[in-house]
Amino acid sequence: MSIFDKFFTKFTYKFDKGYPDMNNDQDVLLLESIISEVIDEKFSLKETNLSRGQLKKYESRVRKFVQQILAQTPFETVDGEVINITSLVDGPTEFDLQSNEQEMIDSIISNQGSLLVKGNIDDNDVTLNSNRLKKTKDYGGRGAGSGTKVEDAALADAVFGLNKLNDGKAVDISFNGIVYSDIVTATTVPKTPKADFSFDNSKGERVIFVSHKAGSKARDFQQYGGVTAIADDPEVQSFVKAVKENLQDPSLMEPGRGFRRKVTSPELIRKVVYGLDFQPKENYGINNVQGLLQGTLKFTKIDEEETGEPIYKMSSNHTILNPNLPEGDYEAYFYVTMRRNRNQFGIKNARFGVYTEAFKRNSEEI
Repeated sequence: MSIFDKFFTKFTYKFDKGYPDMNNDQDVLLLESIISEVIDEKFSLKETNLSRGQLKKYESRVRKFVQQILAQTPFETVDGEVINITSLVDGPTEFDLQSNEQEMIDSIISNQGSLLVKGNIDDNDVTLNSNRLKKTKDYGGRGAGSGTKVEDAALADAVFGLNKLNDGKAVDISFNGIVYSDIVTATTVPKTPKADFSFDNSKGERVIFVSHKAGSKARDFQQYGGVTAIADDPEVQSFVKAVKENLQDPSLMEPGRGFRRKVTSPELIRKVVYGLDFQPKENYGINNVQGLLQGTLKFTKIDEEETGEPIYKMSSNHTILNPNLPEGDYEAYFYVTMRRNRNQFGIKNARFGVYTEAFKRNSEEI
């Protein structure tokens, strides 16, 4: 019996027809929920397509999409076929291979609804919704090398946004109440500190440090951070003890179970959100970031220097600024979920971390 047979044998009773009907929205949602529970991360069957919504998450992604069309580079469909796109249809407007790149980008970003592409598959003329195009790893989809694609896309988006502000010249950025002058680019921060990337001045100095998360809602990103570096904290130890007390076997995480508890220590929360070297509004660095930005970065003109140069305020879909504590759906919670081949605190198949309150509300509160 294959792994898929075992999977559906175990869960078949949950579906009215005895199997997931992919034309039934409720069956699709139920299947996504089951897979999410098994793999211990949010899973969406729609994550594998290039819908307008997926493209608009990052302006740099839209630009890549348009450039690929104009370069006549083929796309892969979700059915595994290859399409050569000859035109893009956005509402009443049809763009061909001679159309202006920026006009196509602006149209995709500013409009809503379906986005159509025309082209040919095996010499047959076809018209497809863009959500029939596969979201490959180059666009942040699943696959080898996809783990950093979201961060890569966010970084590319930051650089692109900066270049648009002043035709590639240095700009002044306001973030968390401080104006940083002479910002020329954004660069990735190597290894795995709290900062994913920084904004740098013309001297090559990193001056703004950012922790970046994908999406626009509290459930869209996985976690604020792990607990390995804070394992000795009494609050962490108390949660681990409670987890073991609620398991049938204190050394084995059981399938389908998960536990959570609100983190109460403000100092601990700030270390997880802003970095282990947290200090309030000073001595910023790769492990003491100025803030957490989620989704597309936004630059809004707010003022001008005495020289007449503009000042731009940086924000995002959801922004948490040092030293503020996350609130509402974003409150910090300890979670432990089942993750095969993981072993933490002497519990096999257990993964601990600090997540948003909205991460898995069906987890048992302990």
